[in-house]
Amino acid sequence: MRKFGYFLFMLIFLLIGSSIYTYGYQESENRDLIAYKPEFEWEYLVPTSVSRRDIDTISLNILEESRSNAHVAIYKGVTLTRAWGDMNRLGVTSDCGAFGIGPTYLMRIRVKKWDTAALFWDMSGALIFYNKDFPNNGDFYNFMWRIGPILSCQIGEHTLLNIGYKLMHVSNGQLYWPELTGTPHNPAYNAKGLSLAIVHCF
Repeated sequence: MRKFGYFLFMLIFLLIGSSIYTYGYQESENRDLIAYKPEFEWEYLVPTSVSRRDIDTISLNILEESRSNAHVAIYKGVTLTRAWGDMNRLGVTSDCGAFGIGPTYLMRIRVKKWDTAALFWDMSGALIFYNKDFPNNGDFYNFMWRIGPILSCQIGEHTLLNIGYKLMHVSNGQLYWPELTGTPHNPAYNAKGLSLAIVHCF
């Protein structure tokens, strides 16, 4: 799973540097008529399975479109997150939880478009700084990788409703090599769940 996270990071990094221009539901002659405001997306994610790390995560992503064309859009913004639960290490179960905030980049690929709706594939990476070492025996920062489909529906003349399903991997990225990194443990965790956003435009 960690290798997948590194691959996703490199993919997003390369695409951010590519030439991307304009994006939206409107045809080219109407693109200047609408400007999208920041998108506020809520996520609630639960553990992917019963494991040693039973951690729930709720996040608010504040995103703004940076570059785009008819099929791909790049967003940048910030993620605020709260995680809580417990983890079992060496047979000992302990509570763990933290608040975090950090910069986020998201790549949104359009898969299918209808008159008033569209299906997208989202991939995002964030660097989150926490108020404490998290999870237990971890570090004060983590990389947060998320991927999943988004269904975007136009529910009003200037309003979009986005509903998504996300898979998430959270890790501090440190290798399990105490002699090199100075740490013997990288307490990564995985989660899955739903996201919801209402986007207003004018």
